[in-house]
Amino acid sequence: MVIKYKDLLIPVDSKFPSEEYKRYYFEKDEKLRNDYFKNFIRQLKDIGESVSSKYIKPEEGTSDFAIIFIPSDSIYIESIQETYPNGEKNDLFDALLKKRVLLSGPSTFFAFLNVILAGLKQYRFVEISKEIKKNVEKLNKNLEENSQYIENLGKKIEELEKNYDLLQKSFKKTEKSFKNILSIENEEGKDEKNS
Repeated sequence: MVIKYKDLLIPVDSKFPSEEYKRYYFEKDEKLRNDYFKNFIRQLKDIGESVSSKYIKPEEGTSDFAIIFIPSDSIYIESIQETYPNGEKNDLFDALLKKRVLLSGPSTFFAFLNVILAGLKQYRFVEISKEIKKNVEKLNKNLEENSQYIENLGKKIEELEKNYDLLQKSFKKTEKSFKNILSIENEEGKDEKNS
C-alpha cells in the first residue's frame, strides 16, 4: 500500500511474521519463548530489509523512508521494547532505522502519519522559502541594475537639460543678432523711402 501526499508516495507494508509471533506468544518454556521472540524480531528485520530495497525509491517519487504497519498494538509494543524477554538488548528499532524503515501500530498510525505530513509540509515550506529567497535575490539584483539605469538616465537628462539651456541661450543670442540685422535693414529701408 502507498499513501499519496501531493506528488510523494509513502510506502506502507503490513507483512509481519504472525506464525513466529504465535509460537512466542503461546509457548510456556522461557528459553523457547525467548528463541521464538528473537526469530520474530529477526524476521521483522528481514521484512524491513526487503521493504527498504523494494519500496524506497526517491528517484521514482517515493519518500526516503517506508512504514511497516503491525496490525496489533500489543505486538507493536512488544516489538519495540528495548530488551528480549530474557533481558538481552533488542536492536530492532535501530536496525530498521538504518534501513529507513519505521514501525507503527494501529493506535499510533494516524498520529504517526500526521507527524510525517507535518514534517513534509515543513519541508515544503522550507523549499518554498528557499525559492522565495532566490527570487528576492534576483529581484534585488534587477532593482540594483534598474537603479543604475535610472541614475545614468538622470545624468543624461541633466546633461540634456544643460545642453538645452545652452542651446536656448545661444538661440536667443542668434535671434537677437538676427533682429539687430533686421532692424538695420528696416532702418535703411526707411531712409531710402524718406529720401
